[in-house]
Amino acid sequence: MVLIFLVSKFKNWKSRENFGAGYNDEREGLGIPPIGRKWYFSTDTVKVHNIINLHWFKYEDQEKVIYNSTILPQHISKTVVLTNGKRSLERDTYYFKSNGVFQTLTLSYDLDEKKWSSSLEVDYNADILMEMNIELEEKLFEASSNGEISVETRNRVMDEVSKRYQPQMKAPSNTYFEANALQKADSILASWKLRRVEG
Repeated sequence: MVLIFLVSKFKNWKSRENFGAGYNDEREGLGIPPIGRKWYFSTDTVKVHNIINLHWFKYEDQEKVIYNSTILPQHISKTVVLTNGKRSLERDTYYFKSNGVFQTLTLSYDLDEKKWSSSLEVDYNADILMEMNIELEEKLFEASSNGEISVETRNRVMDEVSKRYQPQMKAPSNTYFEANALQKADSILASWKLRRVEG
Protein backbone atom coordinates (compact mmCIF):
# COMPACT_ATOMS: atom_id res chain seq x y z
CA MET A 1 0.00 0.00 0.00
CA VAL A 2 2.76 2.44 0.98
CA LEU A 3 4.75 1.43 -2.12
CA ILE A 4 1.77 2.18 -4.40
CA PHE A 5 1.35 5.60 -2.74
CA LEU A 6 5.08 6.40 -3.17
CA VAL A 7 5.06 5.28 -6.83
CA SER A 8 2.01 7.50 -7.47
CA LYS A 9 3.73 10.50 -5.81
CA PHE A 10 6.90 9.87 -7.82
CA LYS A 11 4.94 9.72 -11.11
CA ASN A 12 3.21 13.02 -10.28
CA TRP A 13 6.56 14.63 -9.42
CA LYS A 14 8.14 13.27 -12.61
CA SER A 15 5.23 14.54 -14.76
CA ARG A 16 5.43 17.96 -13.08
CA GLU A 17 9.20 18.12 -13.70
CA ASN A 18 9.01 16.82 -17.28
CA PHE A 19 6.12 18.95 -18.48
CA GLY A 20 6.00 21.84 -15.99
CA ALA A 21 7.76 25.21 -15.83
CA GLY A 22 11.11 23.61 -16.74
CA TYR A 23 9.64 22.98 -20.20
CA ASN A 24 8.85 26.69 -20.75
CA ASP A 25 11.87 27.45 -22.96
CA GLU A 26 10.68 24.90 -25.48
CA ARG A 27 7.11 26.22 -25.20
CA GLU A 28 8.24 29.77 -25.92
CA GLY A 29 10.18 28.52 -28.95
CA LEU A 30 6.95 27.01 -30.26
CA GLY A 31 4.80 30.03 -29.38
CA ILE A 32 2.91 28.08 -26.71
CA PRO A 33 2.13 30.00 -23.47
CA PRO A 34 4.39 29.12 -20.53
CA ILE A 35 3.41 27.81 -17.10
CA GLY A 36 3.77 30.39 -14.34
CA ARG A 37 6.70 29.68 -11.98
CA LYS A 38 4.50 29.93 -8.86
CA TRP A 39 1.53 28.00 -10.21
CA TYR A 40 0.02 25.03 -8.36
CA PHE A 41 0.24 21.55 -9.84
CA SER A 42 -2.86 19.44 -9.38
CA THR A 43 -1.87 16.15 -7.79
CA ASP A 44 -5.25 14.73 -8.85
CA THR A 45 -4.26 14.00 -12.43
CA VAL A 46 -7.08 12.61 -14.53
CA LYS A 47 -6.30 9.33 -16.29
CA VAL A 48 -8.64 7.71 -18.81
CA HIS A 49 -7.31 4.61 -20.59
CA ASN A 50 -4.03 5.72 -22.21
CA ILE A 51 -4.67 9.47 -21.76
CA ILE A 52 -3.48 11.50 -18.74
CA ASN A 53 -4.47 15.13 -18.10
CA LEU A 54 -2.00 17.14 -15.99
CA HIS A 55 -3.22 20.46 -14.57
CA TRP A 56 -1.45 23.62 -13.40
CA PHE A 57 -3.36 26.64 -12.16
CA LYS A 58 -2.87 30.13 -10.78
CA TYR A 59 -4.81 31.14 -7.68
CA GLU A 60 -6.64 34.44 -8.14
CA ASP A 61 -8.72 36.45 -5.66
CA GLN A 62 -11.80 37.19 -7.79
CA GLU A 63 -13.33 39.78 -5.42
CA LYS A 64 -10.72 42.42 -6.15
CA VAL A 65 -11.66 42.62 -9.84
CA ILE A 66 -15.46 42.82 -9.93
CA TYR A 67 -15.75 46.60 -9.90
CA ASN A 68 -13.19 47.25 -12.66
CA SER A 69 -14.70 47.64 -16.14
CA THR A 70 -11.57 46.26 -17.83
CA ILE A 71 -9.22 43.53 -16.66
CA LEU A 72 -6.26 42.57 -18.80
CA PRO A 73 -6.21 38.88 -19.72
CA GLN A 74 -4.95 36.68 -16.89
CA HIS A 75 -3.42 33.33 -17.80
CA ILE A 76 -5.07 31.17 -15.13
CA SER A 77 -4.48 27.52 -16.04
CA LYS A 78 -2.80 25.00 -18.29
CA THR A 79 -3.66 21.39 -19.05
CA VAL A 80 -1.09 19.11 -20.65
CA VAL A 81 -2.57 16.00 -22.26
CA LEU A 82 -0.35 12.93 -22.47
CA THR A 83 -1.31 10.12 -24.83
CA ASN A 84 0.63 6.90 -24.21
CA GLY A 85 3.09 8.96 -22.15
CA LYS A 86 3.73 11.44 -24.99
CA ARG A 87 2.62 15.09 -24.85
CA SER A 88 -0.16 15.39 -27.44
CA LEU A 89 -2.00 18.62 -26.55
CA GLU A 90 -1.64 21.76 -24.42
CA ARG A 91 -4.69 23.76 -23.38
CA ASP A 92 -4.45 27.25 -21.84
CA THR A 93 -7.21 29.24 -20.19
CA TYR A 94 -7.33 33.04 -19.95
CA TYR A 95 -9.82 35.06 -17.92
CA PHE A 96 -10.54 38.73 -18.49
CA LYS A 97 -13.18 41.44 -18.36
CA SER A 98 -13.94 43.66 -21.32
CA ASN A 99 -16.67 46.33 -21.49
CA GLY A 100 -17.98 45.16 -18.12
CA VAL A 101 -18.38 41.52 -19.24
CA PHE A 102 -16.32 38.56 -18.01
CA GLN A 103 -14.86 36.34 -20.71
CA THR A 104 -12.92 33.08 -20.77
CA LEU A 105 -10.66 32.22 -23.69
CA THR A 106 -9.48 28.64 -24.15
CA LEU A 107 -6.55 28.16 -26.49
CA SER A 108 -5.40 24.63 -27.47
CA TYR A 109 -2.49 23.38 -29.53
CA ASP A 110 -2.57 19.81 -30.87
CA LEU A 111 1.07 18.73 -31.13
CA ASP A 112 0.25 15.68 -33.30
CA GLU A 113 -1.73 17.61 -35.92
CA LYS A 114 0.21 20.87 -35.36
CA LYS A 115 -3.09 22.73 -35.27
CA TRP A 116 -4.61 25.42 -33.04
CA SER A 117 -8.19 25.59 -31.82
CA SER A 118 -9.88 28.01 -29.47
CA SER A 119 -13.16 29.07 -27.95
CA LEU A 120 -14.36 32.21 -26.24
CA GLU A 121 -17.04 32.12 -23.53
CA VAL A 122 -18.77 35.35 -22.58
CA ASP A 123 -20.42 35.22 -19.15
CA TYR A 124 -22.90 38.07 -18.79
CA ASN A 125 -23.77 37.24 -15.19
CA ALA A 126 -20.34 36.60 -13.62
CA ASP A 127 -19.97 40.06 -12.08
CA ILE A 128 -23.55 40.00 -10.75
CA LEU A 129 -23.01 36.54 -9.24
CA MET A 130 -19.78 37.64 -7.55
CA GLU A 131 -21.49 40.70 -6.04
CA MET A 132 -24.36 38.47 -4.88
CA ASN A 133 -21.94 35.99 -3.26
CA ILE A 134 -20.09 38.76 -1.41
CA GLU A 135 -23.38 40.13 -0.03
CA LEU A 136 -24.54 36.62 0.81
CA GLU A 137 -21.39 35.93 2.84
CA GLU A 138 -21.84 39.22 4.73
CA LYS A 139 -25.53 38.53 5.50
CA LEU A 140 -24.83 34.97 6.61
CA PHE A 141 -22.05 36.21 8.88
CA GLU A 142 -24.43 38.79 10.41
CA ALA A 143 -27.14 36.15 10.91
CA SER A 144 -24.84 33.63 12.56
CA SER A 145 -24.15 33.43 16.26
CA ASN A 146 -20.74 32.07 17.29
CA GLY A 147 -20.14 31.00 13.68
CA GLU A 148 -23.22 28.74 13.63
CA ILE A 149 -26.38 29.17 11.60
CA SER A 150 -29.47 26.99 11.22
CA VAL A 151 -30.43 25.51 7.87
CA GLU A 152 -33.72 27.46 7.93
CA THR A 153 -31.96 30.81 8.52
CA ARG A 154 -29.36 30.04 5.87
CA ASN A 155 -32.05 29.20 3.29
CA ARG A 156 -34.06 32.32 4.18
CA VAL A 157 -31.03 34.61 3.78
CA MET A 158 -30.06 32.94 0.51
CA ASP A 159 -33.60 33.38 -0.86
CA GLU A 160 -33.75 37.06 0.15
CA VAL A 161 -30.39 37.91 -1.42
CA SER A 162 -30.89 35.91 -4.62
CA LYS A 163 -34.37 37.45 -5.20
CA ARG A 164 -32.80 40.92 -5.20
CA TYR A 165 -30.19 39.96 -7.80
CA GLN A 166 -32.39 37.74 -9.99
CA PRO A 167 -33.94 40.64 -12.01
CA GLN A 168 -30.42 41.77 -13.06
CA MET A 169 -29.53 38.35 -14.50
CA LYS A 170 -29.43 37.92 -18.24
CA ALA A 171 -30.50 34.80 -20.06
CA PRO A 172 -28.73 33.00 -21.57
CA SER A 173 -25.91 33.82 -19.20
CA ASN A 174 -23.19 32.29 -21.41
CA THR A 175 -22.41 32.69 -25.09
CA TYR A 176 -19.74 30.70 -26.92
CA PHE A 177 -17.78 31.91 -29.95
CA GLU A 178 -15.48 29.81 -32.11
CA ALA A 179 -14.83 31.87 -35.26
CA ASN A 180 -13.08 34.95 -33.88
CA ALA A 181 -11.42 33.41 -30.86
CA LEU A 182 -8.04 32.89 -32.55
CA GLN A 183 -7.83 36.61 -33.35
CA LYS A 184 -8.44 37.36 -29.65
CA ALA A 185 -5.92 34.65 -28.74
CA ASP A 186 -3.27 36.26 -30.96
CA SER A 187 -3.63 39.60 -29.18
CA ILE A 188 -3.35 37.86 -25.79
CA LEU A 189 -0.26 35.93 -26.87
CA ALA A 190 1.27 39.15 -28.23
CA SER A 191 0.95 40.67 -24.75
CA TRP A 192 3.20 37.77 -23.60
CA LYS A 193 5.57 38.48 -26.52
CA LEU A 194 4.58 35.09 -27.95
CA ARG A 195 2.97 34.00 -31.19
CA ARG A 196 1.05 30.96 -32.27
CA VAL A 197 3.27 28.39 -33.92
CA GLU A 198 2.49 28.10 -37.63
CA GLY A 199 0.60 24.93 -38.50
